[in-house]
Amino acid sequence: MKKKNTISKLKILELVKASLKSMTQWKTLLLIILIDFLFIMSLGASTSIIQLKLLDKLQVVMQMAGESTGGLLNVYNETAEVSTAMMGLTQSEAFQAEMNSILFWLLILILMSYVMWVIFQGISWYLAHKISTEKRQGFWRFYRNFALQSIPFYILTVVWIFVSVKLLLSTKMSMVPFMSETTMNMIFAILVIITWYFGTLCYTITTKYAYRNFKQSFIFGVKRFLQVIQSVLVILVSFVIIDMILRAGFLADHPFILILLGAILFLPAVIFARVLLFKTTQEYWIGGKD
Repeated sequence: MKKKNTISKLKILELVKASLKSMTQWKTLLLIILIDFLFIMSLGASTSIIQLKLLDKLQVVMQMAGESTGGLLNVYNETAEVSTAMMGLTQSEAFQAEMNSILFWLLILILMSYVMWVIFQGISWYLAHKISTEKRQGFWRFYRNFALQSIPFYILTVVWIFVSVKLLLSTKMSMVPFMSETTMNMIFAILVIITWYFGTLCYTITTKYAYRNFKQSFIFGVKRFLQVIQSVLVILVSFVIIDMILRAGFLADHPFILILLGAILFLPAVIFARVLLFKTTQEYWIGGKD
């Protein structure tokens, strides 16, 4: 057992070394950094616009609710009247129109985020795959599989977000919360981490068909958990180190330097994470070669 542990430690060091060596392909590395940067900027700008529209709609809904209930004090002092008023409000055409508008913009936000993820990250992951292995899958096959494989994990993430928000609102409105906000946040974080643990592994398994990659990602993630988690921990440590650097006191007074240094450190670290996961899959997952 001791010999196996030693071999395992040496193997993760070899994988890290091989990953860093793959990242010396500077032209491809800079191209991935550019694509990731454009993804962050595009997603941030478009989501901000939609969030502003959603905030406007939510303010209208809150104003309608306030006018119907007579204010916050009545919510606690005249519960029967408030319940009747809220029931009438929710059935009104004006309220339904605002809620439908909110739902519409939420759907736009979800679809737009997915499309941008596929457009930008599909290319980034393919380029990471390209510099990680000599046996490269064709671009369009990889890209098609990436788009298809993203759907279930993306839907799950959206479900976790909606459920957590609904539970959070219910807890805040309840006089006796059934669960603390901290506990809910922890559960949400765990569910998202588990979802994308398998999601990222799915991207690194490059058989011909997306459904096979999806299936094998769960088998691989469970059967080879002890090997995969070593790579995950290396990635986690690298991000923790970057976070510690960015938390340096003197950077707080220089926001431009903070953002620039964050981009210089964070974007290559993301590429390293992808490459290391590809290397890990190539090393341990025999099933991914069929």
